Amino acid sequence: MHIDLKDNGNGTYDAVYTPVAPGFHQVEVKLNGHHIKNSPFRPLMEVANAGNSWAEGPGLVEGKTTRHNPFTIHAVDADGNPVPHGGDPFVVGISGPSSSPADIQDNGDGTYSVDYIVDTPGNYVIDVSLHGAPIKNSPFHVVIKPNVDPNFSYAEGPGLEGAVDNEEAHFTIFARDGYDQPRTEGGDAFEVVIDGPENVPVKLVDNGDGTYAVSYSAPVAGDYLIHVNLEGHPIKNAPYSVKVTEGIDLENTGFTTFSFTVQTRDKNKKSRNFGGDLFQVNASGPAALDVDTNDNGDGSYTASFTPSLPGQYEFVVLFNGRKLGSKPLTLSF
Repeated sequence: MHIDLKDNGNGTYDAVYTPVAPGFHQVEVKLNGHHIKNSPFRPLMEVANAGNSWAEGPGLVEGKTTRHNPFTIHAVDADGNPVPHGGDPFVVGISGPSSSPADIQDNGDGTYSVDYIVDTPGNYVIDVSLHGAPIKNSPFHVVIKPNVDPNFSYAEGPGLEGAVDNEEAHFTIFARDGYDQPRTEGGDAFEVVIDGPENVPVKLVDNGDGTYAVSYSAPVAGDYLIHVNLEGHPIKNAPYSVKVTEGIDLENTGFTTFSFTVQTRDKNKKSRNFGGDLFQVNASGPAALDVDTNDNGDGSYTASFTPSLPGQYEFVVLFNGRKLGSKPLTLSF
């Protein structure tokens, strides 16, 4: 580093230099090859100030094992102004059940993106310092929890066994960590995609307890493949093959054949157990109606018919030419 030295002619000397990087610099002042008193000097050249700089982000609040845990450092100078450029040598140290180096990316705008990954759950201490001094609120204390593992996570429910077109089907995803233990909180990025004859919208709800409710409605019948992934990796037993069958369309569904049965009795009010009578049924209503009659041979007689139009119909029942009852039987369809 170049230093301009000026002899003032009065026993004093002015020295001027321009630091090119922040940090501690070593300044040696010698006379006839020997250091003067207190030389060498170690002045700190700051851009950002440690006590004013700060950090934020999910990686300083909580995290999960084997996952990225990011946070951001904001450089602030000694006057409290944000530093508009990079170059400050921030240092991040991570201590806890397992060690992990932090990746620090200088964004060139006074912010620094930090990311770290640890393999073991537990309590961690994140130290962020600048020139050996901690930044504001450092150290940070973070609880790292076990990460959800797609190899142990699974799904079950009737919607994975079969479905009916145009009817909602359901199943549930169960998140488990790398120790094959059930997760008790949500926030995991599960994704459900269904391949088949038609596009199928999927609704996925995080229940907040380690389970995820999934519902879908296939528009047409056919064979479908349900993919359940976590960050691009399939969960246990995925994908699932599901056959969707044709369901009932109530708009196109109607009644076909109706029937009623008459039980004959003798004058002692006992049911007869033999047939042989002439059984006739005359019908009237919104449309002509053909009535099929049958002697069941056990004293009962059945009339069957298929209305072609809805409405109210009247039926006159005759046995051996005599009318049953004082009024016709009235039925609406």
